Amino acid sequence: MGPLGAMIANLTKAVQAKQEEIGELEQQWLKEQNELVRQMNERDSLTKTVERLRKQLTILAQKKLRMD
Repeated sequence: MGPLGAMIANLTKAVQAKQEEIGELEQQWLKEQNELVRQMNERDSLTKTVERLRKQLTILAQKKLRMD
């Protein structure tokens, strides 16, 4: 194999290595996207809980004022 053949072989290896790296990075990106969605859903749930508790606190405070 001449120098051109060696260059082609090296470039082919480099391309394959980059393709593997891209695949790994895509998998990592998908995992992180899933985690982001999970955390956003959790945040939304917590926000709803906080809103419900605030309303409940307001109602209880108003009841207490009426009793005083």
